Amino acid sequence: MLEDFKELYIKLKEAQKAVDKGIENGLKIAGVRVMGTAKAKLGTYQPSSGPYPAWPKLKDEPVRRKFISKTKAFNINGNGQVRINVTRAGKAYLKKHGANAKIFRDDKKFVASGTSDDAPLVDTGHLKQAISIDAKDVDKGVIYVGVASGQKDAKGNSPGDYASAHEFGYAPKNIPARPFIRPSAYENRSEIKGDISEAIKEELERIWQNN
Repeated sequence: MLEDFKELYIKLKEAQKAVDKGIENGLKIAGVRVMGTAKAKLGTYQPSSGPYPAWPKLKDEPVRRKFISKTKAFNINGNGQVRINVTRAGKAYLKKHGANAKIFRDDKKFVASGTSDDAPLVDTGHLKQAISIDAKDVDKGVIYVGVASGQKDAKGNSPGDYASAHEFGYAPKNIPARPFIRPSAYENRSEIKGDISEAIKEELERIWQNN
């Protein structure tokens, strides 16, 4: 009888460890899921999601800046006019939305379309690349998804600051909130529960099969 209780105790201890391991594995899977959803939101205007607002349309000037050449922004033609050099993507945008590709400094032809062609929150691609997961506290039941504030790109800019300004809005620069991290967690809440439940189940099955 004593041996039976001893064996049961051992199995229960193993089961508790399996549950803890399953939670950690499930959180990591859930983190990857939320990260993927957040990355996919960038570049397309997002509707409202639960408590999070729909993305407002970009202003004309940010859209214009997206499609101007970063390496050779201006040149002067034979008439002394300053011509803004538009990228290939910018020319396609102008053609699609009915503007003249020969835009000049005081003649801003780019007008925000309110469509995915505006590429909201997409310019260099650094933000999408910077979204990641951090599992340092996964043993405490926590997984982090977002952009680390200490990161810097090649020009010394912080994708973390950029991400925060758009996730929550930034009044000093009149940037409205365009959340993409929090809605991604909200939209995946059922899947997150499933990820954790399935991971716990797999760990429990593994220990019982090994005994």
